[in-house]
Amino acid sequence: KFYEDIPIKVQIAGGFHNTLSFFGQVARLPRIVNVEDIAMGDAKEVRGRGRIVKTSCTVKTYMFVDKQ
Repeated sequence: KFYEDIPIKVQIAGGFHNTLSFFGQVARLPRIVNVEDIAMGDAKEVRGRGRIVKTSCTVKTYMFVDKQ
């Protein structure tokens, strides 16, 4: 195997459009990054913050392994 995967578990709480903006920023990173196992909860009204959606996912990137 010439690469290792580096999974990072992420939890996000924010508006739906903010969550999509986060995924858009991840897509523009200068390396290969996959977002997997996305789970979004029901939106709940939070006083002073509007409707908040809790989202969890795994962000996975990769690193080359130098075999010497």
